Amino acid sequence: MKRDWDTMRSVLLEVEALSREAAPKFAYFAPYSSDEPEAIRAVHALMLHECGYLAGHRYKTLSEGEYLKGPTLTMAGADLLDSIREETVWVKVKDIAKEKGVGVAFDSLGALVKLAIAALLAKAA
Repeated sequence: MKRDWDTMRSVLLEVEALSREAAPKFAYFAPYSSDEPEAIRAVHALMLHECGYLAGHRYKTLSEGEYLKGPTLTMAGADLLDSIREETVWVKVKDIAKEKGVGVAFDSLGALVKLAIAALLAKAA
């Protein structure tokens, strides 16, 4: 499965929107053998957890799949989301990455965001 940054951004926004009451009851579930949209979202949530952008209780079952229960943003996750929250910035990030022929990776995202904001500010001036 290919990593999809639009899905990751959507997951971060979804987790941020969870109330303190709802978050502990919420779970992402990635069945071992499913390519359904919700399973793909769960795999992306698990990737964000693995990289330290989401906290929560992660566990696997032997037969069903993998869960992330009670997801919350970490400080790093909140910072990442703050940098890509605005749709205009996010679209510009993807445009610059495509124009430069680079992929959007965790390591390059910060530089791409800076370029996108500079380009948008220059356009507005």
